[in-house]
Amino acid sequence: MSADDDSSADSSLNSGDDAWIHRVLEDADIALWTYDWETGSVCFERDHCGSLGYVGDALPRDRDGWLSLIHPEDMERLPSRIERIREGASALFDVDCRVRSAQEKWVWLRVCGRVTRRSSDGLLVGAAGIILDISDRRQAEVALQDSENRYRTLVENQGEGVGIVDEHERFTFANPAADEIFGVALGTLVGRSLYELIPKEEFGRIRDQTDQRREGERTSYEVTFMRQSDGERRTLLVTATPQLQKDGKSYAGAFGVFRDITARRVAEEKKAQLEDQLRQTAKMESLGQLAGGVAHDLNNLLSPILGYTELLLEDLEQTDPMCQDLLEIEEAANRARELTKQLTAFSRKQVLRVQVVSLNDLVGRTHEMLRRLIRVDIVIELSLAPDLGNTRADEGQLQQILLNLTINARDAIGGVGTIRIETRNVAAGTEWHPGAGDDPSVDYVRLTIRDTGHGMEEGIKARIFEPFFSTKPKSKGTGLGLATVHGIVRQHGGQIVVESTPGEGSSFHVYLPRTDEAAGPQRKRHETADLATHSETVLVVEDDDAVRRHVCRLLARQGFRVLEARGGQEALDLAKAHEGPIQVLVTDVVMPQMNGKEVYLALSELLGDLKVVFMSGYTDDALGERGVLDDDIIFLQKPFTRRSLVEKIEEALAN
Repeated sequence: MSADDDSSADSSLNSGDDAWIHRVLEDADIALWTYDWETGSVCFERDHCGSLGYVGDALPRDRDGWLSLIHPEDMERLPSRIERIREGASALFDVDCRVRSAQEKWVWLRVCGRVTRRSSDGLLVGAAGIILDISDRRQAEVALQDSENRYRTLVENQGEGVGIVDEHERFTFANPAADEIFGVALGTLVGRSLYELIPKEEFGRIRDQTDQRREGERTSYEVTFMRQSDGERRTLLVTATPQLQKDGKSYAGAFGVFRDITARRVAEEKKAQLEDQLRQTAKMESLGQLAGGVAHDLNNLLSPILGYTELLLEDLEQTDPMCQDLLEIEEAANRARELTKQLTAFSRKQVLRVQVVSLNDLVGRTHEMLRRLIRVDIVIELSLAPDLGNTRADEGQLQQILLNLTINARDAIGGVGTIRIETRNVAAGTEWHPGAGDDPSVDYVRLTIRDTGHGMEEGIKARIFEPFFSTKPKSKGTGLGLATVHGIVRQHGGQIVVESTPGEGSSFHVYLPRTDEAAGPQRKRHETADLATHSETVLVVEDDDAVRRHVCRLLARQGFRVLEARGGQEALDLAKAHEGPIQVLVTDVVMPQMNGKEVYLALSELLGDLKVVFMSGYTDDALGERGVLDDDIIFLQKPFTRRSLVEKIEEALAN
């Protein structure tokens, strides 16, 4: 500092008043300095300057020497900074800059000082102060800044929503993902309350978790809300960590992570639905097996009941008092036979006689009968596609579908209404139809029955094809109608789809595989006015003793010579021992050890030209795929009458 300065200028740091500073900083890595503004000379209290490593004459003493050591980037901002110091009203200042050390390293220094001015005119004459090595602090600040940048980058690019709320549940921070999750404009979530975004009905459900969080517990819960941008219903998994005040007790807010789990919840719901469908399918399959077995046993029981009742009615005079009792027995047995038909249809165990069928022709022939079954206050409308294709099916079973669905529609209409019967072609891939494993390349014909009835809720619609499930009073049906329809459709390789809305009626769509074959003439039933007496030999093979005795008695009454066997091996032994010809084999299909088809093939090799009539309560796939019989197979469905038995044998002999 110049000796010519005004005497009122501040004294050097060497004055006695500042002697205590020298004692305190004697061993510290801090340099004391003074600067003369006019000459540009720098004076240090010691012969070194902290971490710079300059000793003795190597330490720069002039302004230019010092400026040459300053980092170029810092030199760009120093002139303006120095100018502000010179012209500033305050005498105190500090400047941070990087300076090259004697070891050619950049060292961060903080230059703190106080300017001195002449009291007469306020002209700047010099400065004095200290130099601090702040390299470690700057490195820590850089590391902290890097850490903050990494944290911010991580949070802002996080796929999950991250937010901080204060003690009033108002957002003080939210990353872009949180804005997107809640459906608000980018950056606008801050300042909004969480209560504005979540429906009030959800508050009660998450109240316990909110209370626990305010008591300092970390919580995790699900909440459902409507996204503000599009109104879409979303489900969030919220994990909230409470933040406490400085006292460590009072609630100050929370740090939260918001994960959108809507897709996962939808997937879980679909999985649950599929599991329910799988369980339902397994249950229906088990019921089908049970129903088929029960129907088979019932048919075996009903065969002798109906057969012997028929014989007794023939033997008694019509005036006999017992005739009326026998007619009641016959009527009850016939009702039971109809029930077994429904059971075999549901279990897909009934026998199908397939031919090419036109649905339009079937609806046309059945329309008048349907008109008689439906109340006069219900209108039946037809909308039949003129170019409708055909399908291969059992015409009697299709008629059963049409009758059941139409009657079901009638019962669904409480008063005045309309039943609409439609047909149309459905090209492969142009219309949805369900069924795992179905060939998507198959063309279909569709039969639709629509009604204007009361419709169904989802819970009822999901169960309508279950056997014995019905919404009608017990006196109004068995609950097998729709189960029967479902079984028939599936046995034909088709599908049935239901659309229904409460108060808007129902539509049942039946899809059947389409064929380009032309529909043939209807199969004519063999009719005989009076049963003829026969003398041919018939071999009856049946493992059920009651059925076998009943069949043998019916045939014997008609003049046939009858041989009977309990099973396949007994039939072969009997045929080998029999000296005369055997013209006809009447055999059950489902038997232990050898089924009816195997018995017929074995006997054909032994006897040559052998006619056969198969009989069963169901086919059990022994004669054809899904119980569909070829045209050349003569089959007799149990239970049967003497006339139907004799007519089948006559048909076999004629072929």
